[in-house]
Parts: sequence; C-alpha cells; structure tokens
Amino acid sequence: MVNVNALTREYLLNSTFEKKAASTQPEYKRMLTELEVKFGKLPIRKKSARTLP
Repeated sequence: MVNVNALTREYLLNSTFEKKAASTQPEYKRMLTELEVKFGKLPIRKKSARTLP
C-alpha cells in the first residue's frame, strides 16, 4: 500500500514539480516535508470514481 511519504517523493521527482519556478520549489519542499513529518506513514488507498462521494 502507498503512503504519504511515497506520494510526496514521487511528486518531487515528477516533471510537474520540476516545471515549477525555482522560487516556488523550496516552499513546496518545505510544506511537503511538514506533511511527511505529520502523516508520512499514513497509508493511502486507491479510490475509484465510484467510491468518491
């Protein structure tokens, strides 16, 4: 099962993040680090469109 840490790491390696302005990237990294500290090991279950409210 995927957790918050895995998703944040994947995002930071993604071209979507790399395309952010150089001035924006450090702030995103800071916020994602805080997210990892608080929720890093929290598992994330895959949701389908049918299971979303």
